[in-house]
Amino acid sequence: MSIENLLLPRKKELLESWFDLFTRAYAPEAAAMLKRESNRFANPVGQTTLSSMADILDEFFGENRMDEILLPLDRIIRIRAVQDLAPSRALAFVFLLKDLARRFMDTDTTQGKVELSDLAEFDARVDGLALAAMDVYSKCRETLHEIRINEIKNRTNRLLLRARVIVEVPGCRSESLDH
Repeated sequence: MSIENLLLPRKKELLESWFDLFTRAYAPEAAAMLKRESNRFANPVGQTTLSSMADILDEFFGENRMDEILLPLDRIIRIRAVQDLAPSRALAFVFLLKDLARRFMDTDTTQGKVELSDLAEFDARVDGLALAAMDVYSKCRETLHEIRINEIKNRTNRLLLRARVIVEVPGCRSESLDH
């Protein structure tokens, strides 16, 4: 029997546990708020994360199409990329699926039902999900750095204009900072 078939009946419980572990990256009061408030307007981070995790599990236990997993994964990673978390902490939630799967497979009832090759395949799929998460995270962080660099350039340009070190010519873009 595949791991997915064993876990599918407990998917809701798996999602709740996964989300609980996800929130442990935050301070206790923030984690409590993320878990407590179910209104998506009062708690957009928590509800976006929870619904995205549900979408990931649905596809992961379904057809496992990476293009369908990337959108909800992207929604979670975009949130994590702007927060003050180390990349390892921001992405650790993906790897937690391996541990959760093992915990949810009760050894008494599944002994002999799970082949080592099925377990290895499941682990490889989680690793693939983690690699995709790293790609998304890297791209988000790159975009954030580009935004910050452009903002610094714009601020510097405005300061130089105000100090009359450079002069703005109507209809022309100042290129003095781009060199």
